[in-house]
Order: sequence, then C-alpha cells, then structure tokens
Amino acid sequence: VCNHEDRPRFERMVFRSTRGNCLPRFYGIDEDLKDVVSGDPVKKDVFIIFFQSQLIQDKIKRIADAFGARLYQIPDLSNIPAIDQATSDVHNDILERKRILDRNQDDITVLLREVAQFIEVWK
Repeated sequence: VCNHEDRPRFERMVFRSTRGNCLPRFYGIDEDLKDVVSGDPVKKDVFIIFFQSQLIQDKIKRIADAFGARLYQIPDLSNIPAIDQATSDVHNDILERKRILDRNQDDITVLLREVAQFIEVWK
C-alpha cells in the first residue's frame, strides 16, 4: 500500500531499477485512510508486483521502504491453506493494532482527566 501522490514516482523507480523486468499493477483504494503521522485522511493505492528473481525482490523492498509503502507476502495461489493462513494473520494483525489504539486512547483519556483536575491550580 502506498500514497496515491507517490504512485507515479514509485512506479517509475521500480521500472528503472528492475530495467522493466517486473509487472506492477496499481489499484486505488476507494475510501480515504488516516495518515499515521498527521491523522489526516489520505488517498492510498494498493499494488502488486510480479517478478522472478530474489535480486528484483530485494530492490523492490528497498524502494518500498524508501517510499514508506507497506509490503505483504502473497502465498502461492494454488495453496488454499496458505492463503487462509495469510488472511487470518492480516486479520489478527488488524485486531491487535485496533486493540493497541483503543488502549492508548483510554490511557490518554485517563491522563487528560487527571490533568484537568489541576488546570485551575496552574493558571
């Protein structure tokens, strides 16, 4: 997943670094996602890149890291149990991150309530 604004540069960089020896496909995500840094809604694109060598995979990983893109491994499509496991792993990862966000929000709320008691004293 990468930012929509970075897509042309990302696509060009992948093409140039692999000398055209890969097949990238990009698709826009319909709903805006929250930026992890600013919290503002941003447009993102999901991409899949088909390639044949470990060297190209290493290049794509470095480029994705430079652009802040998130990579997911896709198992062999003929291996249904592996696909189910990957889907389950992503779902569990989402649930865990949501649980952490909820816990952080609760901690922030408690902290702000404690600070609010002393606001008059500090003025």
